[in-house]
Amino acid sequence: MKKLTNLFVSSLTLLPAIALADHTTIGLQSSVTGPSTTSSANLMEAGQSGITLQFQQVDFKSISEADFAHASEHDEGLHGTDSINSRGFTFTYGLTERLTLGFSIADIRRSGLVEAAHHHEDEHEAELEEQFDGHHDEEEEEIIERLGSAGGIGDARLYANYQLFSSGSRSASMLFGIKAPTGESDEKSRDGHRLETEFQPGSDSWDPLLGIAFSQQFNNWTLNSNLLYSFTTEGAQDTDLGDVFNYNFALSHALPQFGPLEGSSWKVNFSLELNGEWRDKVEIAGATETNSGGSITYLAPGFSFNNDRIYINASVGKALENLNGIQSEPDTRFIVDFGWAL
Repeated sequence: MKKLTNLFVSSLTLLPAIALADHTTIGLQSSVTGPSTTSSANLMEAGQSGITLQFQQVDFKSISEADFAHASEHDEGLHGTDSINSRGFTFTYGLTERLTLGFSIADIRRSGLVEAAHHHEDEHEAELEEQFDGHHDEEEEEIIERLGSAGGIGDARLYANYQLFSSGSRSASMLFGIKAPTGESDEKSRDGHRLETEFQPGSDSWDPLLGIAFSQQFNNWTLNSNLLYSFTTEGAQDTDLGDVFNYNFALSHALPQFGPLEGSSWKVNFSLELNGEWRDKVEIAGATETNSGGSITYLAPGFSFNNDRIYINASVGKALENLNGIQSEPDTRFIVDFGWAL
């Protein structure tokens, strides 16, 4: 049991994520005892491997028509999303007792994409219209452009978890990796125009990742925590989506067996996570987007079930945000994991 538990401790998904407010959560999942996002400093044994499928959905609050009208009138960039769905796959392998390697990729779909409409009427045409018609047509113009949905394979990530030390019930490790530009970045809106990079499954950028993790065991309680920084570089359409700093804490508790699980090999754990993320503002061709960047924190309780080979986890997170300008505000995040020891 210990061998297989250690296998799963570092076998879960590194989630794809790009922009802050209207994208999924970045995380190096690594705990068999419940957390959906927080990394663990414990590693799988040498020669062991595992796969994980993760399903994530984030629902967003709607941006008001008044905000879209203001952005349209002042030619400001403003866009929003109704929901995002992510289906991730991860394969991990224990290269040595102190080094675990991983590969992850996901299919990402954004629904209900909208942005502020911008009307750039040619001044000469307006003058001709007034000359021949005696007036300028002031029909009400649309203030919201509805772009439809976009989906596809996102950027792949290669990462490693290197254990710095392990002493009794306490351990620490270093996380490092890179996001490669393998995702689709040419998705189009319903009217056939290429969507901005913020809406694309992939960003076409190489983004190094660096972080640390710490784990502590207290009888039937486990504390996991990690810090992770993503150094975002310029990608598709001269867009830099902004560096990302993640900070995660998770407290997990092993529950006593009950009901039909009593006496079986299945174990149940409860977890409570705090997942925080700060992102710098987006830059497009050197110009900073006012309505981008900021911070989001999720408070997410969850439960996990596992036996000798199978791991199932589910969590629901509510968001608190402090975003720059006006953005789609995340409301609820749902995560479900299915893992298998190979």
